[in-house]
Amino acid sequence: MGWRHGRRLAAGVLGLVLALAALTTGTERVDAAAVSLYDSLVDGPWKSTQGSNWLAQSFTTPSSPVGVTSVTVKIRNASEANSSSVPSSYSVSLWSSSSGAPAAALSTVVASEPIGAWGDSATALSLATPYSLQPSTTYFVVVAGSSGGTVGWKCNTNAVTTDVTPTPTFTPMMSTNSGSSWSALAGACAGQHFSMTVASVSQ
Repeated sequence: MGWRHGRRLAAGVLGLVLALAALTTGTERVDAAAVSLYDSLVDGPWKSTQGSNWLAQSFTTPSSPVGVTSVTVKIRNASEANSSSVPSSYSVSLWSSSSGAPAAALSTVVASEPIGAWGDSATALSLATPYSLQPSTTYFVVVAGSSGGTVGWKCNTNAVTTDVTPTPTFTPMMSTNSGSSWSALAGACAGQHFSMTVASVSQ
């Protein structure tokens, strides 16, 4: 009788362990649900960014915490008139916001991404670990092209797709002094938003 009781007890413990494992696994899947914060990777004209001339595009988080996993920016390495090009590089970073403009750098997505002459790029730049963002908060993606380069960030007028509700306002901006101050986008791409995606997971 003792061995039968032992087998029943062992089976019961094993069943409990499997149930807990299934519950934990299910919870992890929910916690890691993909959340699109900004999706508008569309072709179009481009705005130059070199040296101290930086560009930025806002996005907003949902009412629950998320962590950014990757950023993709659509880049054209050529002058705005598409008349010249040299091998260049660019950086991509996440910034906080204040009064509707980029305020401070939070995390570098890529410090120096090379691109050849006349190159077109839309590479998904992944973070080593998700970068946690506050709920219901506006942030910016900032792109800075190398000094003497010909990097341009593409823009478009298509509606931005996002999992955030209600749909936030998406604001493109420019800086002529390496991010010390920011102004509304003017010249090429004025009245448009920048072509990029910002992917995240719920936390």
